[in-house]
Amino acid sequence: MEYYTTIVTAANQSLDGLIRDENITQELDYNASDGYGDSDSISAGTITFKLVMVLIGVIGIVGNTLVTVIIGCDTSMRQDATNCLIIHQSIVDLVSSIYMLCDSLMVIENDNVRELSGYIFCFFFSQKCVVTSTMWVSTYNLVMINIERCLKLVMPIWHTTYMSVNKVGVLIFFV
Repeated sequence: MEYYTTIVTAANQSLDGLIRDENITQELDYNASDGYGDSDSISAGTITFKLVMVLIGVIGIVGNTLVTVIIGCDTSMRQDATNCLIIHQSIVDLVSSIYMLCDSLMVIENDNVRELSGYIFCFFFSQKCVVTSTMWVSTYNLVMINIERCLKLVMPIWHTTYMSVNKVGVLIFFV
């Protein structure tokens, strides 16, 4: 039992040291990349991360725009409930991609935070409310797509009779 206690104590001490070291590293990275510190001290990892985020944002914008335009322009495709849900998913992902692109290209200036626009900016970008809401909407929409597909396979007559594009639109509104 004493051996086990010694191992647990040593693990806790090393974990405390790791957390302390990680907090210091995160604080240094934050100070180096937040626009307040020296611009020469931005690390290569920060630049690589920003470039990857820009690339993902651009690919997301292009792909989701194509899906929305292709399904939206074809009237026969818009008459299917699944395609309405896919358009909704694409629009949600498009908003998320635009936000990701804007967020990765922004530099925060200290003077703008004290104005009303600065508070609005901090609400949307610092607290990540757009990302959180699009993740929730995306998750619920994927659940709705799966339920709709399951109903179409398991109960095809009921699905044809009761599932319409208007009812899917009401579900999308509530999500």
